[in-house]
Amino acid sequence: MKKILIVFLSIFTLLCPSLGSAFAQSGGEGHHHGHHFMDKELVDSLMNKGFSKEEIYKASFIAKFSQAKVEDVLASYKKNGSSWDKTAQQFGVDLQKMKQHYKAKGRFLKKHQTEVLKTLSVYTGKSEADLEALIKKENMSLHFIITAAAMSKSSGKDFNDIIQLKKDGKSFQEMKEKLNLTDDKLHQEMKTLMGEIKNSIKEE
Repeated sequence: MKKILIVFLSIFTLLCPSLGSAFAQSGGEGHHHGHHFMDKELVDSLMNKGFSKEEIYKASFIAKFSQAKVEDVLASYKKNGSSWDKTAQQFGVDLQKMKQHYKAKGRFLKKHQTEVLKTLSVYTGKSEADLEALIKKENMSLHFIITAAAMSKSSGKDFNDIIQLKKDGKSFQEMKEKLNLTDDKLHQEMKTLMGEIKNSIKEE
């Protein structure tokens, strides 16, 4: 059970924030599809300095695992000729290892998708079939569905309303603003939900 707890702590890190996909593609230049808890004022301030959201999120990924400031990572990124590999090395972060780390956590959730969907069904009040259809027919990731469930619970909105925001093309930040969700409130709900999912998976 100690092993399963360690794995779930890692998955919780993946989802709150979930930044691994920012570097999921070769060379660390993939698109950011994760859900990230960042202060909006900080993001706006950095964007005013000329950095894109993509750059800010990638920098926050490196900052998180090196315990550095996002501002310092971005400053290094500029000095390194906009190279994420060089910047990551400077802060002691191995992007290749981190990509493998996140892929492993994604595989773990996929392996236990049945248990996860059962928990989410009870949590959201939606049928397992409907939730599975979001994955198979709507091409939504299990990671997003977990996050959407937490957003629904913490905002008091129906789960389908959250899904519709996604279909409307809303970004994670836009969804939070629409739902009047604070990072702390969503973070706490994610923590609760991940605990319930952990309890639903029985492994030695």
